[in-house]
Amino acid sequence: MKKGEYMKEIRNDHCTEDNIFLYRLMLFSKALWKAVEKDWENWLSPFNLTINEHHILWLAYISRGATITEISKLGVMHQSTVFSSSKRLKGLGYLEFRKGTDKRITYIHITTEGERILFKTVENFNPLEKEIYSGVIPFKNTFGKNPEIIEIQSIIKHIYGKEFLDFINQTSKININ
Repeated sequence: MKKGEYMKEIRNDHCTEDNIFLYRLMLFSKALWKAVEKDWENWLSPFNLTINEHHILWLAYISRGATITEISKLGVMHQSTVFSSSKRLKGLGYLEFRKGTDKRITYIHITTEGERILFKTVENFNPLEKEIYSGVIPFKNTFGKNPEIIEIQSIIKHIYGKEFLDFINQTSKININ
């Protein structure tokens, strides 16, 4: 079999509509994450926090005492990342670790100082300065609303489960004033 024939056979066998869709979804997700990551890092730079640390502060605030495993699951982070980032946040006085009745389980709680820094980051957030928002503006100007997230929610729900999706939806109802 000649080289060109082999490549044609691979294309025919592997370039299904689903494969192309999933590849495009991965590329779009990577591009979107790159913009989000840049915006999030720029937002947090004045506070000397990483994205993972900021995310852990949010999760600790919302959950009011979650385990490392729970924060790992809800934050879509490896447990070792949650543990090492939480240790740094504890050292800064933003988190404290507490043991429950089962001494093997550690619960992460946000401190008053942790809430203060978290709220400062929220006060410092300006969507108009974010690259990701600049991508939404043309859609909003055309259709008079933000893009629907329902289809993305469906994908996320089937990957991470209903509990995860419910948690994300709960975060949009948090009042931090």
